Amino acid sequence: MTKELRAVIQLITNALQYKNAADGDVEFYWDSLLKPDLSEQGLLWAVTELGKSGVIQRKKLQYEEEKPQSTRSRLLYATRTHPRAVWTYSIDRQRLERFLESAKPKYLVCLTKTREVIVNDKYIVGKPNFASENHDFILFAIEHPNTTITREALRAAKLDIAKKFAQIIADLGFKGELKRAFFPNASIKAVEFRNSLTDADLKELQVDEVKLRQQLNALPKTESKDKKRNAGARKTLN
Repeated sequence: MTKELRAVIQLITNALQYKNAADGDVEFYWDSLLKPDLSEQGLLWAVTELGKSGVIQRKKLQYEEEKPQSTRSRLLYATRTHPRAVWTYSIDRQRLERFLESAKPKYLVCLTKTREVIVNDKYIVGKPNFASENHDFILFAIEHPNTTITREALRAAKLDIAKKFAQIIADLGFKGELKRAFFPNASIKAVEFRNSLTDADLKELQVDEVKLRQQLNALPKTESKDKKRNAGARKTLN
């Protein structure tokens, strides 16, 4: 789930806490929705996506003061000469719950203190050598999930990584559906790393989940006594 969707859903969820079960209407001042990490473009996109999914059933725009229709049709946010805009969103609570359920992470990569690259605290994908290019890269990637990692970003972090990204990904054990899921795009200059994958992510990336599960089941697994250690390592990285 993108940060824009997370931000808007959090606002809606907070507002619904003060409503009874039959009342799904929530009101927001448009300009108050904008946060340092939520641009107007990102907010519009998130609201549109929630409308497509049926979470937002209806939208109504009003103003604190009456203005000519030509102005009202153009105005989306407060200015010095116009009043604040108020949006009312009618929320389908059941669809919101289903949307949140589908947005729960299903697949997560982390790195243990013993350098094991594991998925879902169970499946060992690989184990890079300490302080190697592979080790430095995966550690950086896990600390910067859901971003496009560039050579410039690695150099800025004072990491000397000369190997091709495709080779590093293969060396770490990400092949087939694992690569499609976690490293969907790679070039000489940059690589995209996705983590905490949801059902929506798998669909977007066109990952064959049956093949993904088969690939994971064929990997070596962590010992049961190591699960607590792995969970602690993941918490430290987060």
